[in-house]
Amino acid sequence: WADDVASYFVKAVDLEAATDQTFELGGPEAVSWNEFWDRLKRARGSRSPSFHVPTGLMPLHAMLL
Repeated sequence: WADDVASYFVKAVDLEAATDQTFELGGPEAVSWNEFWDRLKRARGSRSPSFHVPTGLMPLHAMLL
């Protein structure tokens, strides 16, 4: 939850023990972008298809949308 993350980092700013540390925000399980997207769609009950857009076409895609 975004509010939880923000609160955590506000507290960490003043903690000496937090200096130069890495904080894991996503949990212990690493997933690919495709798996993340599939899980998000399932959680939201979305059955719409996903389309891959090459990175080079993203500015055009953004301009069109």
